[in-house]
Amino acid sequence: MKMSSSNDGKQLDHIKNILTFDEITEIAKNITNDKSVQVLNCNLNDLTNEKLGFTGTHHILTIIVQKPNAKKRETISAFVKIASLDLEGFDESIDINSFITGRESFLLNTLVSQFEKDCKSEKWCPIHYYTSKNAVIMENLKWHGYRIIEEFIDDQKVLKSVLASLARFHSCSILTETRMSQEMKRPISLNEHYKDKFQELVFIKTGEASSWFESVTKLTCALAEHFGFDSVKVRELFDRACDIIKPSEIHRNVVCHGDIHSKNLMFADNSPLLKCILIDFQTYRYAPMVTDILEFLHNNTTSKFREEHEASLVEFYHSILVDTIKSNDSTNNVKIPSLEDIFTGMKDLRLFGLVIACIYYPILFLDPELLKKHARDAEFNKNLVSGDRIELTFSQMEVNPFYKSKIEEAIRELIEKGA
Repeated sequence: MKMSSSNDGKQLDHIKNILTFDEITEIAKNITNDKSVQVLNCNLNDLTNEKLGFTGTHHILTIIVQKPNAKKRETISAFVKIASLDLEGFDESIDINSFITGRESFLLNTLVSQFEKDCKSEKWCPIHYYTSKNAVIMENLKWHGYRIIEEFIDDQKVLKSVLASLARFHSCSILTETRMSQEMKRPISLNEHYKDKFQELVFIKTGEASSWFESVTKLTCALAEHFGFDSVKVRELFDRACDIIKPSEIHRNVVCHGDIHSKNLMFADNSPLLKCILIDFQTYRYAPMVTDILEFLHNNTTSKFREEHEASLVEFYHSILVDTIKSNDSTNNVKIPSLEDIFTGMKDLRLFGLVIACIYYPILFLDPELLKKHARDAEFNKNLVSGDRIELTFSQMEVNPFYKSKIEEAIRELIEKGA
C-alpha cells in the first residue's frame, strides 16, 4: 500500500506515525461495513491551516479500496482528530492526549452504542470508526455535505436546528437511564453506571487541574476592572458557576455536550430546518440539561434577542424532547421533564450562561485572520486553551471595536443579572 501526504506527495512516514496499515485497513472495513475490503492506497490531508479547533490537529484520511468481485475501485473518507494538548497542572502520571482521545471515543462509541438501544431519532453526532492512542477517526461530515457556519448570532433557523439536535441528544440519556433503572430494579444514572467517566475538565477551581479556570477568571476580572466593574464580584460569580455544573438533586441531569459554540456544530441544508450535527465531545459532562441550552444561547444570541425569543426557542427544544422520548417509549415509563421544569432550571441556573459568555467571547470573537495566521503557532494556541490571554485580549480590543463591545456586553450582563 502506498502511504502519501497531499502536502508533498511523497511516500513518507507522516501517516505511519499516526495510523498503521492494519489500523487503516480496520477503518476501511468499518466505513464500508465489509470485512473483506482491500486497501490499495491512502492519503492524509492536513487541515491545520483551517483552524478547526484549539486542542489538536485535524486531517482528512482518503482511502482507495476495492471490494471482492467489484470491477471498480472505491474512494472512501474519514475525519482524523489528533489530540495534542499541553495543559499545565494536569496530572503528569496521565497521558493527557490519550485521556482526551479516550473521552471522545467513550462518548461516540460506548455511550452512543447504549443510546442506540433505546432511541431511534434523527442523527445528532458523527459516526465513530476507530480510536488509536491519540487519534479519533470518525465520519467525514464535509464529504456528506455538512459545513460549519462561522457566525449565526440571532439566526432562528440555525438556532432551532441546534436545539433540535440537543434535544435528541438529551433524550438519549433519559431513555437509556430509564432502561438501565428498570434492569437494575432501582434508579441509576449514567454518572453512577460509568464511574470515573464524567470527570469535569473545565470548571475546576481548586487543585492541580484548576489552572485553566484560574486563567479565565483572572482575565475576566481584569476586563471587569477595565470597564469599571467590581472584579471581586466577578470572582464570586465564577466560583458559584463551578457548583452549577455538578449533578443536581433538583434539576434533570443528562449527558451534556459541554462546549456548544459555532465551531463545534456542522450543518446540512434541508428544508424547512437545517440538519445539525454536534461535534467535539471532549469536555462532555453529566449535569443539568439546561446548562447546555444556556451555554448555547448565551454564546450565540444577544441579550435583546433572548428577551424576545428565548421562551419560544425553549418551547421548541422541549417539543422535540417530548416527541423523541414518546416515539421511543413503548411502555410509557419515562418521566419526561415538563416545560415548567425546563423554564425553572433556566431561571435557577442562569448564572452559568452569563459566565460562559464572559469566558468564550474573548476567543469566539477574535479576528479569524489572526487565528489563521497563528494556526501552527504552538505557543499561541497553548495560551488560547490554558494560558494567559490578558495581553492578547486587550491588544485586540484596541484595534477591534466590535470585539471590545461584545466582551463589555458579556461582562455588563454578568454583573447586572448574575446576582
